[in-house]
This record gives sequence, C-alpha cells and structure tokens, in this order.
Amino acid sequence: MNKNSRNQGKANPLLIALILALVGAALGLPFLAGTEEVGAQEKDLDPPLLLQEQPELDPIPAVFHKNDKVGLSSDVSKIDLEAKPRTGLEPKSGYIEGLVHLAEGIDPPLQSVTVILEEAANRADLRKKKKLPRRLIRSFDVEPGSRTVPFSIEGVPFSIYGWRVRSYAPHMNGSEQIVALGPDHPDSRVLLKLHPPVPVSVLVKDQNRLAVPDVPVILVPLREGQPGRTLLRGKTDLLGLCLFGQVLAGKYRLVLGSVDQPLLPAREVEVGTGGQPVFQAKLPRGGSVRFLVTHPGGGALEGVEILAIARDSKIYRKRTATTDRLGHGGFSHLAPGRYLVHFKKKGFERGFESIHIEKDSKLEKTVILPWQR
Repeated sequence: MNKNSRNQGKANPLLIALILALVGAALGLPFLAGTEEVGAQEKDLDPPLLLQEQPELDPIPAVFHKNDKVGLSSDVSKIDLEAKPRTGLEPKSGYIEGLVHLAEGIDPPLQSVTVILEEAANRADLRKKKKLPRRLIRSFDVEPGSRTVPFSIEGVPFSIYGWRVRSYAPHMNGSEQIVALGPDHPDSRVLLKLHPPVPVSVLVKDQNRLAVPDVPVILVPLREGQPGRTLLRGKTDLLGLCLFGQVLAGKYRLVLGSVDQPLLPAREVEVGTGGQPVFQAKLPRGGSVRFLVTHPGGGALEGVEILAIARDSKIYRKRTATTDRLGHGGFSHLAPGRYLVHFKKKGFERGFESIHIEKDSKLEKTVILPWQR
C-alpha cells in the first residue's frame, strides 16, 4: 500500500471539527459548537445528580428503641415511641337530672325552685383536712299551673363521697337523695318533693293530767333539718296547748320555760314533712313565789339578781331571776320543797331568804337589802 492510500484511510481532524461545528450551530447544541463554549456552559450547569456524593445512612434496625437515632425527617422524628394508642380522654364529671314534685297546699304558687348539690362528705373529716364540702346551686322556673319541675345539672365532678341532692324553696319542706357519680356511672336520676310547712302543737299537763296554762314553750332548731329554720316561741293557753302554725321539718329541742333555765330537762323532737304532730310534756304542778326587793328607804331596787337553790334535791338545782324597775321578781312552777334564795346587787349587802314551797302555793315576800358599808 502506497503513502497516498494510507492518507486517504485516515480522517482529516480539521474537517471533522468543521463538520461538527456546523451541525452544532444548526441544532443549537453548544457542546458541538466549539470547545470554548462547551467549557463555559459546563461551568454554568450544575453537576449531574448522579454524580453528587450521597451521605451514608446508618442501617435502620428492625426493632426500635427509645434511644435509637434514625435518619428521618424532623416531623417524623418527634413521634413518641412510648406513647400508648389514644382511646379518648376519660370524663371527670357527669350530670344529675330529675323532677321536683310540688305537693298540694303550697300557697302562694312558687315562681322557682332551687336544687342544691352538696358533697356527702363527713364534716368532721373535712374539718381535719381544713376543707369545705363542694356545693352546686341551681334554680329552675316553675311553669304556671305545673306540679312538676324538671331539672338537669351538668358538670358535676366525680366524688368518692357521693352527692346529696336537695330541693329547696323559702319556707318550704324539701326532700333529699344521695347519689354516686363515677366513670362507670356518670349520670343519675332523682325524684324530689316540696311540701308546705306543717302545724305543730305542744300540750302541757301536770301530774294529775290537768292542763297547765301560761307556760313558755320554745322550739330550738338543731343542725339536722331544713335550711331557713328559726327559733320558735309560744305560750300555753287555758287548755295547756301551744300551737305553732308553720314549722319546717327537722329536729328541734323542746324547752319549757327559758333556754338557760328550763322548767324540765329539754328533750329532742323531730318534725316531719306531713301530718300535724302533737308533742306532750308533763310539768308537775308546784308553787310560785314573788318578791318585792327594796332599799332601807323603801324604794324599789331594779336589777337585783335572785338565785333559788333547792335544798331537798340530791341533784343541784337552781333557778335565777332579776327584778324589774318596780322591784318585782320571782319564780313560777317551783317543785314542792325547801329553797334557799340569794339576793345580790352592787352597792348593797347580800340578802338571804328561806322558803318552803307546797303544791299550788303562791307566796309573796318583801326583802330589804341594807346599804353596803
């Protein structure tokens, strides 16, 4: 093969470059247009994605532990691996609903009724803990002519003591129920009542079953009973009867005489929400004594303290009284027997009198107190 044939087998480099440049210009391919443009374009282009260096990730374990660090996104990495599946929040309160029945005889008609919820806790235990029982009070309107009042109270906290539910209206006898609320029993239904106050009578007789008139009678409300109760006072009539027209239900202390000086030992009585209860008391008929206390000049002495002490009783018994502006003072319904009576007033000597009381006796005495030296 001669030299010319070998040159024909080889491609001319200049010719190839010229052809590539013409084709690149026609097709808009910079890298075919020339080496300088290709270099410039390569500087402006980002390196291919496949050529980027990828960070190595730690292998993800098959079992997750709370201390494992996994290459996850920031949002996913906040997942609490110890959190339990959500089943909904357990309620901490419930509701109580029911009806309040209005008894006959309520006059004038009520405009509204009140339902009182009080935690049925032992007050002594709460006092030790320096706490007060929780209480909820709600009022509900009464429809004209209606005898029932529906009510519903929501948001009643669960309590280990339970709740005392009571109906209330001023000067009315209500009723109450105790209910329990908890996660297993979040609601309860009750039926309450309202009754008008009832008349109460006190009959006082002596040892011969004869009426004893003009005896002071007092009903002292004790803690247990309807709210709004007050002390009631009266006096027996000629039939020995003392009538209280409107009395709220509850426990009372029945006193004959005065609270600090009862004629008989006071006793406890209970008034209900219905009927007309009559309480009887036996007051042995005795005697009475009346004193006129003066100074040596004959003028009446007001405010003299009089103390009568029974001398025949094994139990210490005393009665006290004070003279009025006319100097009069004394005792009634004294049990038969002997008494030593003391008279005391500032600025005067103390005085003494011995008396003997018999059945149905009525004594009157004048006592002169000397000036104090």
